[in-house]
Amino acid sequence: MRAPELLPLLASLLCAAAFAREAPSDSAAPAPAPVFAPAPKPLPEGVSLTLEVEPSELSIGDLFRVTLDVECPAGWAVEMPHGVAQLGDFEVRRFVADDPRIVRRGWQRARWTGELALFGSGVFTLPALSVVLADTASGDVWRLSSDPAVVAVVPRDLDSAADIEADEPPVEISGGIPPWAWAILLPAAAALVAFLLRRRRLRLEAALPPHVRCLREIDRLLARGDGSSDDQARHNAFCLALGLALRGYLDERFGTRTLEKTTRELLDELDARSGELEEWKGRIGEFCRRADLVKFAGSRLAEGEAEALAGVVRELVEATKPVEEKEKGR
Repeated sequence: MRAPELLPLLASLLCAAAFAREAPSDSAAPAPAPVFAPAPKPLPEGVSLTLEVEPSELSIGDLFRVTLDVECPAGWAVEMPHGVAQLGDFEVRRFVADDPRIVRRGWQRARWTGELALFGSGVFTLPALSVVLADTASGDVWRLSSDPAVVAVVPRDLDSAADIEADEPPVEISGGIPPWAWAILLPAAAALVAFLLRRRRLRLEAALPPHVRCLREIDRLLARGDGSSDDQARHNAFCLALGLALRGYLDERFGTRTLEKTTRELLDELDARSGELEEWKGRIGEFCRRADLVKFAGSRLAEGEAEALAGVVRELVEATKPVEEKEKGR
């Protein structure tokens, strides 16, 4: 065959080879479908988080108030900010987290109040504050964050007398306090003292190390007796609160983010970690699975089982607390 006759045949063979190379093979495995994380369960309508800053303009060093309000269904567990000493450029002088109060039928409000100060002039942004909500019936957990707030600080004018007011003359009071007034003042004074003592206790607890706060929460849960009750709802509340105490300790002590995770995601994160938690992965998994059966499957705690579950968390905390704290107990 002559060369001119070979050219069309070679061109046909090259085209066929190119087509075979581009065509997909029937034996090739199909590309895996993308896996998407399940969307979080939406919050019930009406749940709200509001942040107020008073005043929003102040002088250097002035104290100002920050109030964080959360409204949610009654019976939910609310974890307000705690252990806060610094929020960016803002120094937290003191703060208190009030227990939830019923504000209308079926709804409650929790409030976090802090007094902050700034020691520079200009415009500052208060970082978002995070709150954790937990539905004690279903076990669903959400983390909410407030919007950042802007605060303006102006230099203090030493020559200004705008804030100086003339002293008012003393007010003279004639006569003594009538007996009926004592009947009102004494109970009010006793209630005020009780409120101040409770607020001081909460403030001191918030400054405690994570392991101390977790151990105290375990003691409170056992003293409340939910785990030994005949009421299934109290069993659910005990397992949920004990699980939150464990997750809060893990987050603060080891830098995990378990409050927003399901049990499966929590165990996956522990499997990917090594170190102090290595030997505790199995027991944490058993604890979570047993607590989930109570919360979601209607299982009841057997006699003494609440103390056993609390003992697992207590042993973990005692074994993983900072080394210097272990040496103190020797």
